[in-house]
Amino acid sequence: MKKTIVILSMTLASLLFLSSTGRGDLSELGDRIKRAACERACQRTYESCMKSSGDAVNREDQSQVESDISEVTRGESCQYAKEKCLENCE
Repeated sequence: MKKTIVILSMTLASLLFLSSTGRGDLSELGDRIKRAACERACQRTYESCMKSSGDAVNREDQSQVESDISEVTRGESCQYAKEKCLENCE
């Protein structure tokens, strides 16, 4: 009877120990998945920003200098939005 109680106690303690360390691993995996998903969403937002703002600033009668300024402005604006998005991922 004592042997059975000792074996059951040891088994229960082992199961509790293994399940508590397993939760940490699963939690870490979950955090990594959330971060990767957030980063991917920020990248898609950036790409969408570049596409939509590119359609808005492209004009046929635009000079080369105006075109360059528009391109730089568009890139910097979308990059800034992406960086702000990534800050929320942490």
